[in-house]
Amino acid sequence: GPVLVGKIGSGLAPPLIAARFRVNCRRAVWPPLPKEAARSRLDQAADLYERSLDIDRDFAPAHNNLGLVLAAQGRTTAAIQHYQRAIELGPSDANYHVNLANAFMEQQDVEQAIMQYQKGLSIDSQNAHGHYNIALALDQLDRKNQAIHHYQQAIAANPDYARAHHNLALLLAATGEIEQ
Repeated sequence: GPVLVGKIGSGLAPPLIAARFRVNCRRAVWPPLPKEAARSRLDQAADLYERSLDIDRDFAPAHNNLGLVLAAQGRTTAAIQHYQRAIELGPSDANYHVNLANAFMEQQDVEQAIMQYQKGLSIDSQNAHGHYNIALALDQLDRKNQAIHHYQQAIAANPDYARAHHNLALLLAATGEIEQ
């Protein structure tokens, strides 16, 4: 399934923050940590991002990263508010749009998600995760040809993106584009 990647500052989120989806892309699954340890770390991270925002309410990366933590805690609506604030403060960061889109996907608002993925990709057309995630959303809406295009773009941006190769092959087989 897709790897939903969030941005820490100007780099991709570490694996403990980036959500992982199952193959069917229906709900996020976090890396296996003991539940209490994971909850404690996420709570600590949320506290630190809140402290950062107490110091500087206009610090876009802290809004984005707090959004990632809130999403991991299942607080998607609150996460969306922080992603939107990050976009207001840093509209040229493609990953803020991708993170907002991922939250919309979590809420099953596929059309809003697609709009945000498109905004992110208009800023950074080489964002492999953005292409991958929009392909999943488009496939959900049965827009197979567009999904195929975005899987191909994800692979062009990152030739080692195994999940993109896998899902592209599945989609091509399902549409009869390749022999099974």
